[in-house]
Amino acid sequence: MKHLLLIGFAFTSIGGSAWESQWKAGQYIVPVPEHLSPYATFPVMYQANKNTEGKIRLAYKLPEDLVTRETPEIVLEQVQMEGGLIRFEGELGEASCRKSTGTITCFVIYPGLSIDKAAVNSFLDAKYWNLADLALRKNVAQLFSTDPKGIVSYVIE
Repeated sequence: MKHLLLIGFAFTSIGGSAWESQWKAGQYIVPVPEHLSPYATFPVMYQANKNTEGKIRLAYKLPEDLVTRETPEIVLEQVQMEGGLIRFEGELGEASCRKSTGTITCFVIYPGLSIDKAAVNSFLDAKYWNLADLALRKNVAQLFSTDPKGIVSYVIE
């Protein structure tokens, strides 16, 4: 069974005449079986902006519980818009997106993302003391590391 990653973002505008650097709080959700859902939602910082040509740039940092404190910044830039679809590409991932009223939803794959599973497990061992919770958190991280892909959704005005 494949698991998808859901990243929820909400912001009031994509604006400005150049790339903006204001980071905003969002939510990162890894869809998992019901018993893991309390451990699959993480705070995440993101930014979504337009450049002077009107192309969108989306950036976010993956939760440290999934990739350790060496969390990479995922940066995706619009490369094509055709027939209601927007394509983004970046060093670590690529996305196909659809814009609807006030929302952009993207299916993202991370072919360039390398995850050190042993390092993630060690990080979680040091961070969490409750052994029952620790096992469940490791299960969430394992699901993500096995097939890192997901859905990014954010609101625009």
